[in-house]
Amino acid sequence: MDAEIVALIGISVSLTVLLLTAWHHFVEWKDKLASKLRQEGQKNVEKGKFLGVGDMLIPEENGVKSKTEILGSAKQYIKVFAVTGYFNLDVATQRCLEEKWRKKVQIKILLLDPQSPLLEYIVSQENKYTQFSKYAGAKSVESNKENIMNTMHALHKIAEIRLYDAFPFWRGMIVDGKRTRYAVCHLPREGTEPPLIINENEDSVKHFEKYYFDEIWKNAKMV
Repeated sequence: MDAEIVALIGISVSLTVLLLTAWHHFVEWKDKLASKLRQEGQKNVEKGKFLGVGDMLIPEENGVKSKTEILGSAKQYIKVFAVTGYFNLDVATQRCLEEKWRKKVQIKILLLDPQSPLLEYIVSQENKYTQFSKYAGAKSVESNKENIMNTMHALHKIAEIRLYDAFPFWRGMIVDGKRTRYAVCHLPREGTEPPLIINENEDSVKHFEKYYFDEIWKNAKMV
């Protein structure tokens, strides 16, 4: 009997060691993958040569108005780069997109892949380095996954949606290759959201569109 107990204990210890080793390797793999994806996101940033010429800062109280006004000017296409769509694609924005879709304006939306290992990293950084109240509704990985799925469900009939897997250093929208409204999201940062910016310099917008949005779109997963 004692021998059987000793054998069972030995098996339990061996299984525990195997599980801990497997978990260690999994965490190590996930961290390496997240690091690689952050590096890929940084390469896109450098290639895109972030807009500067023609940038105009948007006061915070004009944030929603600036979105609807820029979207309202679209005649050919709209390109939206978001993480979950939780903030960028609010009700007013969705209504603008629906109206443009009815007018045959092409709409493309990039969202972070809900299975990306970067999602956990982004949530941890947002929770650690930002304190603004409106982020309170998206403080967990699961709630962010849910927000991504909700955005896809709400807009899949009016937009072509793809899922990307690289760190989102930029969030915003491009209209007709002429205007963009964006925020640069270099984490970590202290306090509140990054400043909102409008750029109407056509050369800057087209370069940014081609080497940032279009590059990520080309490699993103179709939904």
